[in-house]
Amino acid sequence: MASEYLDHDEDTSSNFSSMRDSMYLLATLNQYSINGDVLKINRQGSKAAEGLLRVTLFSKDLRLLKRQYVLDELHHAQPVLEPQVASTLSSSQAIFADFDHSADAEGRLEPDEELNSMRQRLARQLRETRRKGVVPVFVSTMWFLFALAISIQSSFGLLGQDAVAHDLALGLLLSWLPIVILCSIVDRNPVSADDIRKKLNRLVDHVRQSLMDEDICRRFVLTIDDVKQRKQMRHDIAKLSLACGSMKGAQFFEKFAGQGRQKWHYGAAHGILCDIEDAYIAESGRHWLRDEKRARTYLVLGDIRGGLDWLDYRELQQVVVAVVCVEATTFGAWIVSYFTPTVGLGCRSFGYTVFGTIAFGLLVIEIGLWWWWDAQKNELKQLGRRATSVGLDGTRLAGPRAAVRRAWVAGLEWTCVGFMQFARAILPRPAVVKMVDRWHALAARLTALGARLTALTPQQRWDRLFFKPVELTNTAWLTYRMLAQTFGSDNTCECMSSIYAGGGGYIDLSQWSVVSNGQYVRYYWATGTTISVMITGLAMSYIVLEWCLQSHLSTANAHDAAIGLRRVRRFRQYTYPMRWVWYVIDDITHSIENVLVKLCKTLGILSPTYRPRNIGLRWAVSPMNNRQNRVDPARAFSLATPGPVRRRADSEIPLVSFSSASEDHANQSPPSTAWSEHYRSPSDAGSGGSPSEVRRGLLAPDGHQRPSYERQSSSNAPSMQSFDRSISPSHRISEV
Repeated sequence: MASEYLDHDEDTSSNFSSMRDSMYLLATLNQYSINGDVLKINRQGSKAAEGLLRVTLFSKDLRLLKRQYVLDELHHAQPVLEPQVASTLSSSQAIFADFDHSADAEGRLEPDEELNSMRQRLARQLRETRRKGVVPVFVSTMWFLFALAISIQSSFGLLGQDAVAHDLALGLLLSWLPIVILCSIVDRNPVSADDIRKKLNRLVDHVRQSLMDEDICRRFVLTIDDVKQRKQMRHDIAKLSLACGSMKGAQFFEKFAGQGRQKWHYGAAHGILCDIEDAYIAESGRHWLRDEKRARTYLVLGDIRGGLDWLDYRELQQVVVAVVCVEATTFGAWIVSYFTPTVGLGCRSFGYTVFGTIAFGLLVIEIGLWWWWDAQKNELKQLGRRATSVGLDGTRLAGPRAAVRRAWVAGLEWTCVGFMQFARAILPRPAVVKMVDRWHALAARLTALGARLTALTPQQRWDRLFFKPVELTNTAWLTYRMLAQTFGSDNTCECMSSIYAGGGGYIDLSQWSVVSNGQYVRYYWATGTTISVMITGLAMSYIVLEWCLQSHLSTANAHDAAIGLRRVRRFRQYTYPMRWVWYVIDDITHSIENVLVKLCKTLGILSPTYRPRNIGLRWAVSPMNNRQNRVDPARAFSLATPGPVRRRADSEIPLVSFSSASEDHANQSPPSTAWSEHYRSPSDAGSGGSPSEVRRGLLAPDGHQRPSYERQSSSNAPSMQSFDRSISPSHRISEV
């Protein structure tokens, strides 16, 4: 969607290639957990960490501090020159002033667009070192489907036989394992996860230290031509500079958390993608990178709300689908085992019931805790303050409570002392000394364990003390059921009968060991097999399809990546009717969601600051589709017709007309002279303009004001066609 439908750019130095590298880096760093101290800088939200990542991934104009080429290149921190941090760095005037033009200042900095070059080199290294061989594994997985088909065919040949039924049920029960295997294969598996983490940390740390430099911040802010956006950028960079100083060289990414290795792993991709989509991409639609300078400005600025760790119920869709895969295959196995004579709840069907119930219960608790911790960040802070205010401190019960606590501690101490005295009286001294040493060692271990548990986050405590023990128990139960079926441990009188039936259990001696071709048995076997096989097939097809649609992002060869992108766009065009139906359903659910959000806010379930999701980016061939995927004919005509810029009054971001530069200048008024005089340095007051103004295109070389609001493009932006000036959402233009 960043380029035109028929545009397949193979130039590695183009804007599209640079954005492709940024998105690939975002997909890679999404697999790493972020340091908790970085997320909660100065006890604030994770917006500062998100802003640092957005600058790292999407900025081209940020100058970097010159690196010191040392031998220890594996350290997570980038060895650079010391930043010049001023005491007034947070002041608006300090960052709004002009930057230093001296040769010494230029010698402290890397060349222009070095950040973009570093991203390109890092993306190339990651693509070259990723694990290959996904397609052969896909082909080998087909053998599982082939074997499953043969097993099902042979099982229906012996319809109703007890041993065959439970063997078929066991195969259906474990049919979710290939789904897990495929998910782990198509995931972006690095050869060395720790080495990639260090490389990502070095890049982020280099940007962090550069943002702490006063002169670099001034240069970065002055690259924005629009006055309104410059003010917002100045404010955001000032806050981000202070936050970068508070990080104090902490590792941004801690450990590899991909492939489901960590519960409640937010990652960075979802928050950043939602942020930039709401800020610019969704409203721009197809070819949103046509004005590269404007697009990068919005991608760097982002939205004032959000962050990296926030609960988006859309993420629950993937969680629910994963559980449906496990529960559906288990349910299919349960149907086959339950309705095979002797019909009823026996050992095998009961074992499947226990496994499915525990798995579903863990899902409900996990989602509930996820919602609870996210709600605590907003509205439950006030609830905590209210709960503290109604406590016992300062009331009549405060004294009795303290007395009870002292009495309980004194009683516990007296009990321990009495036990030790009793032991000394009846035991020999060596035994007492040995027991005391063991007691002290146990107390030391318990103290250390308590300290480790205290240092953990609530999520980690729940994971280690509740979820992992229960999950291990459920896995052990599933392993027991597999081994019992494999070695024939269930061939007992209890398991052959419906022992858990309501009437106390029974066994049909005329049917349990013979083939029954009854229509009901065939119906239930077909139902259970269809459910399990259909879910497994759909899940595996979806995984392979998503890998095919996204593999061009990780392709190292630019020509092969362009071919893959061309095939992806052709596939999406052919399947657009199905996607259109989904868009209609999404519009309906979005309207219902707005009503439910208002109701939940009224009931106090959701925070007052919670906002419903926006209509995201929708695929289209034409670049004229907006967020609602509706195109006004008059608006579309204004896009194709040169002339004054026209837009709808209710749109937040004005349209970009494809008018020529001469026609564009005729319809624009010159900028304010007071605004240009504000940026002149005192040394250049008599020369008609500072060199920086001339370089940035604000003034012509002869000192006269340029009669254009034209945004300066990057060095690799196309120069054959000029687009209109980027206008911030707050700049409303009346209909002409």
